[in-house]
Amino acid sequence: LSLSAQKSLLWNADRLYTVKSDPTYEKLKNSIFWNAKSLLEKEDEVLVNKPLKFVDDARYYVSIGVYWWPDPSNPGGPYIRKDGQINPETQDYDAPKLSRMIRRVKTFAVAFYLTGELIYKDAMVSQLRSWFLDPQTGMLPNFQYGQIHPGSRDNIGSAAGLIEAYPFNDVIEAIRLVNSESAIDRKTMTALKQWFSDFADWMIDSDIGLAEYWATNNHGIAYDVLLANIAEFIGRKDILKRVTDDFRWMRLDCQIMPDGSQPLELDRTRSYHYVLYNLVHIVDFCILQENLGNSYYLANKDIIDSAFLWVVPYVGHPEKWLWVENLRKWAEEDKIFCMELQRIKRLKPRRNDTLPFADFG
Repeated sequence: LSLSAQKSLLWNADRLYTVKSDPTYEKLKNSIFWNAKSLLEKEDEVLVNKPLKFVDDARYYVSIGVYWWPDPSNPGGPYIRKDGQINPETQDYDAPKLSRMIRRVKTFAVAFYLTGELIYKDAMVSQLRSWFLDPQTGMLPNFQYGQIHPGSRDNIGSAAGLIEAYPFNDVIEAIRLVNSESAIDRKTMTALKQWFSDFADWMIDSDIGLAEYWATNNHGIAYDVLLANIAEFIGRKDILKRVTDDFRWMRLDCQIMPDGSQPLELDRTRSYHYVLYNLVHIVDFCILQENLGNSYYLANKDIIDSAFLWVVPYVGHPEKWLWVENLRKWAEEDKIFCMELQRIKRLKPRRNDTLPFADFG
């Protein structure tokens, strides 16, 4: 199941009928079933099976900063940063497990939505209990040890590590999708809402959460999307209103220049990737708001469109890019841009739109 298919189905489940006439629909549906059936044969994903090098309780989520490496000039000393270069040691901790858990939850949710077969719903609920609620394997509701920089800050996690919690948005959307067809039992739902309520409190009150709240790049936007989504899920309208009211001046106005450029993302060694990555978060926020009955994109179309239009000349033209882009996976990044353009198109923009939808499929 491709990322675009997962996002389209999970964020827009109520619009699923719009793709049923598409010739790729059956192929997509069959792919979902194949993945779901294969995942049924595997055990629930848990995070407790890892070396206890940095924590004394395996229920903490632990990850290594993706761009942090051992220092060749100081073996055994603090790690050093190599922006854009991913340390393979990251695979030894919980980030890959989190990705596998998310894949299971999303795939089972969509399979149940399409078939109504309880085996998929039960599998999803079982995975949620194993990861979040089980007293022995359930994750503690914080990211206190996310993206550790080994050898620094007593191996406490970094603020940037909180962005690894962003896939919790997909967990919440999967729960909504399944609940729309057949309610998850009250005991499980109550426990899940309590877990996410505790996590939201940690996001708001902890030093790590506060640092990420004040982040002025894509991390700040990702923080708002996750907190707003959790707030809606747990019924905290006060948090949701604050995030919504502040998003324009605190995120968009600060990060997107009058010409549509994003200087803090352009300053990275994977600049094209991060410019588009931030657009993904912005569109996620707009879709979340739309699902709550708030046409946020239309109300802020000027600045959001400017960020998309700034990218357009570079789609398919890496030779025009004047900033550092180490990986140069241009075609893959272009697909992300096209997907986000199409997701915005779902928000029913005004006629005579400024965005070139027709030019990008």
